[in-house]
Amino acid sequence: MDAETNIIGGLLIYPEEYSSALSELKTTDFDNPEFGLIFKSIQLIAKEKPDYTTPDVSAKLNKAYKATATRCAELFISTANYRGCVNIVLQQAQNRRIMQRLNDIVFSAQDEPLEELQKIIDSEKSAKPNYDYDGKQAEQASTYIGNLYVPDLTSKRIQTGLQRLDRALCGLRCGTMSIVGARPSVGKTSFALNVAQSQLDTDNTVDFFSLEMTSHQIYDRLLSSLLNINYGKINENNLNDGERGDMSHKLSDITSSKKLRVFEDTYTIEGIAKTISDTKPQLVVVDYIQVVRTMEHFRDKRLQIDYISSEFKRLAKQYDCHIMVLSQIARAGADAPKMSDLKESGGLEADGDYIMLLHRPYVNCKDGNYKPEDSSILLDKNKFGNTGVIDTLFKGQFQQWHES
Repeated sequence: MDAETNIIGGLLIYPEEYSSALSELKTTDFDNPEFGLIFKSIQLIAKEKPDYTTPDVSAKLNKAYKATATRCAELFISTANYRGCVNIVLQQAQNRRIMQRLNDIVFSAQDEPLEELQKIIDSEKSAKPNYDYDGKQAEQASTYIGNLYVPDLTSKRIQTGLQRLDRALCGLRCGTMSIVGARPSVGKTSFALNVAQSQLDTDNTVDFFSLEMTSHQIYDRLLSSLLNINYGKINENNLNDGERGDMSHKLSDITSSKKLRVFEDTYTIEGIAKTISDTKPQLVVVDYIQVVRTMEHFRDKRLQIDYISSEFKRLAKQYDCHIMVLSQIARAGADAPKMSDLKESGGLEADGDYIMLLHRPYVNCKDGNYKPEDSSILLDKNKFGNTGVIDTLFKGQFQQWHES
């Protein structure tokens, strides 16, 4: 029943992700008759309007079915196990068919029950799977072969704007996830914004989920970097009319181009997933993972972070985008951080295709041996290439990361 509830809820909340269920399942596959009728209604609506919405479905249902559908949406668990839910419903439907036919044999006193039983087995074995596994494999192979003949596939990847880093990465691949870890005040938000602003001159769009700062604080840092206006002047509101005008025009240009969207009020992984489904960005930035919430319940923070991390990994693959997740570092001190220092690190280390650790010794050791701008990017994991250390300079007055 949980699987049936999840499918109906998914078709209502995330119709694009669950649309294949409309062809894989039949009304009779549902044990709950109400679910079957709601499913049939959604099938009919989808034929007329493939991009249907929840209100479209609600308008077609009577009061009783509308209440049931609403309940399914409220109890919706997660898109992560969609395939598992469909398989459960298909398996249970098959079990019911077999049991019904076995009952028919028993109570009809068949002369040849074993022969009838063999017919049932043969019938179920010959039933064609609703999911076209071979077709999916052929489609994947065709796409891969097609990409082999794309002249410069790396040009479609996300470039950070730092040349040596981009050469090491060959660009950040879509369908993957990167983890950017740093201690507080090192500049991980500014680093992510520098990557985001590098997309403004490309065809890429960026969704920036700011869970700690307001959109105004994000714009302060972004415009300081783009226009080389001292961040201290912006912070103190000590700007001249020319600087205010430049900032207004630049932000208006960014907004009208729809290249960068900043979300300051989306805190759950479920809400972030819905936004990505709606906007289809090429780059997603999440600042930062330790404050992302979920409607799921876990007994400790580490398990929750592992779940959220795996969801980001799934979303990157599903929507063929790159998701850059910022993370806190657990250990303080002037020593360079390691992957194992990522706060609640288990799932992050495993799920990250790239792990970049930002290091500024001055932040934690102001004894005169280090300059505020001295910094480095430790490329600690790169599933597709080399790792290493890239020396950089952090210009805090302009919120900019440069290669030294």
